[in-house]
Amino acid sequence: MKYAMGRGLRESDPTAAALAAMPKLRHRPNHERALHHSDLPYALKMVRVKLLRELDIPTSVPA
Repeated sequence: MKYAMGRGLRESDPTAAALAAMPKLRHRPNHERALHHSDLPYALKMVRVKLLRELDIPTSVPA
């Protein structure tokens, strides 16, 4: 819009009013706890099992 206003193609910026009317959103990160290095093999196995179940591929791990 600033380009169009600078070139004389527009007299005002219509997005300014829209941005002013919208509420401000605060980003709140959702941090997960750290994983101990000894738990990594089990965690990776569970991720793989979940992925295989979502793809309907049979696994040897019970549900």
